[in-house]
Amino acid sequence: RYFLQYCLNINERENNKLDARDFVNVYHDILKEFSIQLNNEGESFRGVSDEKSREILSSACDTVYEGYERIKLLDTPKDLFTKERIMTTMIKTIDILRDQARNSHFEPKRFEVKLDKIASPEDLKITLDNGKDMVLDGRIDRLDLCEEKDKVFVKIIDYKSGNNKIDY
Repeated sequence: RYFLQYCLNINERENNKLDARDFVNVYHDILKEFSIQLNNEGESFRGVSDEKSREILSSACDTVYEGYERIKLLDTPKDLFTKERIMTTMIKTIDILRDQARNSHFEPKRFEVKLDKIASPEDLKITLDNGKDMVLDGRIDRLDLCEEKDKVFVKIIDYKSGNNKIDY
């Protein structure tokens, strides 16, 4: 315990505090829940009105917050500001997604898609030069689809948060 705390600077997470990992998960989960509710309402990113979008987003936030124990504990003025900041960020995000959908033939369709739900285990296995197998695992943040007559085009989106540099 001493080594973890003082040498590696690893401490237990406080139950009533949100950290960067929580925010990333909350944002992703809200986008997924928004998409599900949007679809259930028979709406699309391209066609939903501002008013309906805000209504669905509010409901999606409430649904996601119910599943986060740390958010349930947020009740101080500072904590309420955090929840407002999440909502403000999500409004901007949803508005950008709606604008992209209106200016494209692609429509956001699926969020947080597990690879093993869309591909067989054999398709996720890559044999390396050394003969060992590497198995892909994870989630796709968003799949956008464009359906034209007898073809379906897929755009895969991976969200980035923070100031991480992308190494090409």
